Amino acid sequence: WVADALAEHAGLSRSFAGTVLMALVTTLPEIAVTLSALRMGALDMALGNLLGSNLFNVLILSIDDAFYVPGPLMAAASPAHMGTIVAAILMTGMVIIGLVMRPQGKVLRLVSWISVGIAAVYALNAIWIFMDACGRAALSLGPGPAEGRLPGALLPLRVLGAACGASPA
Repeated sequence: WVADALAEHAGLSRSFAGTVLMALVTTLPEIAVTLSALRMGALDMALGNLLGSNLFNVLILSIDDAFYVPGPLMAAASPAHMGTIVAAILMTGMVIIGLVMRPQGKVLRLVSWISVGIAAVYALNAIWIFMDACGRAALSLGPGPAEGRLPGALLPLRVLGAACGASPA
């Protein structure tokens, strides 16, 4: 509900809030587990944690579909998620390529080109979802349902809303 309220106040779509904001927050424990596994030298545990989590998250869609009373879940979902589906397929494909080809080189001596590709696809998807948000009503930075402005800590959301064409009230 917090993400929904933030999205509403910032003039962003629920698709953006779910795909970017909520996904980031709910993934923080996975990041901690993965980094801990890497520090212990358990690379396969770290990779298995992320890939297994992805599998389970997709499985949850079928469970959600059973509890979504109005009808088929996918029929009611925003078409904006099509970009996210394509991004997930591309990113998974890059992981497969990395596991099969096992590239040795690193870009700027930091990460493999596979990681750069995965990050680029994620960023493009976030932009895609954000552009969907821009197609909706622009952000109102003035008083709204919460009887006030967005807190200063949420300045990035104000900037996103302003990028959609909103102007401060």
